[in-house]
Amino acid sequence: MDYRVPVAVRLRVDTDGTVQPKTIEWPDGREFDIVRVGGRTRTVDRESGEIGWCYEVTLSLMKRDEARRLYRFGPIWYVYCHSRYR
Repeated sequence: MDYRVPVAVRLRVDTDGTVQPKTIEWPDGREFDIVRVGGRTRTVDRESGEIGWCYEVTLSLMKRDEARRLYRFGPIWYVYCHSRYR
């Protein structure tokens, strides 16, 4: 089962309103830079039925880059994890 973990996100908003996530901050305070945004698509949350956005991002980790999906439902940003992250 995947768990939805709320994360803080630093953004760049262009003059035309385009939102570009730049950094993810985990609940424990660790921050990871987003080195690439591959795309953005509309998505529906499997559990709640909420409609939101899914961003395909590449995070810069300590020794490697890792592709992740970053979700935005309403004003809150999430990452899905395989284990409960608290």
